[in-house]
Amino acid sequence: MYGLDLVRLQLRVAGGEPLDLERAPQPRGHAIEVRLYAEDPAREDLPSPGPLHHYRHPDRPGVRYEDGVAAPGEVSPFYDPLLAKVIAHAPTRAEAAAVLAGALEATEVHGPVTNRNLLVGLLRDPDFRSGATRTDFLDRHPALRTPAHRTPPVVHLAAAVAVTAARRRAADPVTGSAPPGFRLLPGSPLTAATWTTSSGEPVAVGYRLGAAAGDTVLTLEADGTGHELPLRDLGIDGVRVVHDGVAVPCRVRVHPDGSVWVNDPAAQSAWQPRPRLPGPGLTAATAGPVAEVPGTVAAVLVAPGDRVTAGQRLVVLEAMKMEHAATAAADGVVEAVHVAVGQYVDAHAVLVTLALEGSA
Repeated sequence: MYGLDLVRLQLRVAGGEPLDLERAPQPRGHAIEVRLYAEDPAREDLPSPGPLHHYRHPDRPGVRYEDGVAAPGEVSPFYDPLLAKVIAHAPTRAEAAAVLAGALEATEVHGPVTNRNLLVGLLRDPDFRSGATRTDFLDRHPALRTPAHRTPPVVHLAAAVAVTAARRRAADPVTGSAPPGFRLLPGSPLTAATWTTSSGEPVAVGYRLGAAAGDTVLTLEADGTGHELPLRDLGIDGVRVVHDGVAVPCRVRVHPDGSVWVNDPAAQSAWQPRPRLPGPGLTAATAGPVAEVPGTVAAVLVAPGDRVTAGQRLVVLEAMKMEHAATAAADGVVEAVHVAVGQYVDAHAVLVTLALEGSA
């Protein structure tokens, strides 16, 4: 970093003025910039346009955010999915990387999938810190695309379950003034529910809020594994979940689409409670691909009556200057094509209906 305003200097030169520098500029410290994108690193950086429910970042010395979005808002499918450029400056490269990683980790982005965790992991990677950054860096470090959750997932699931239960209780005119562990019937069975992770994986959940030794305690079963988690400061927007003797402060936000987002100082996760009753929709027997991103149909490669095999390209979408192919999940016969070339489709729109091989 040289401490010079390059745009100002360029304008002076263009106006015929001298640079008027007393001496040659000297570098001071190190600066690192990253680009925060609404892209999914685990799916070959597939863009993830859609609603941006919440966006907040810390105000820290030595860190600059050049934001391109505000929340609530929308990440458009028609433009580059860049959310922000984030720059950190520090005396050394290692310090700049550490400061930038910490700032990104504290950045809350609810709605689209982003490359936030990839950037944090990259900035902390020993090879990056040592300067061994070749153009195939990510190919040589594939684990950075799917980093491990720094906070045990059960902590965030517990926070999501407990806070949504507290919100329901607070909105109830009968139980709204009762303490969090209050139960009308002591020893009642666990409440059963299904939650899904941000990747769509279902988690079978059973839970009960109770009280023990003056604490609120969440009895939680997640996919058959039991947990007893003391809770502190349970409210409608957060809770401290005690796990292995450590109280993890979790901020919880529930957005209009029903998604529940949890942030703590080290991690962020998204959860979605499934409705108790199934809604209308397609059955698995249709086996039809859907649009992974909103976009324009660039090509339709099949017609009704065509026999297709698993993995065969059926429809090609164009979104954000990239082509995205929808493929058959299994062998089958095309029953119907629901789109045409030039048509704009929303994310999750059904493109083709298939009859599976062997189905009646």
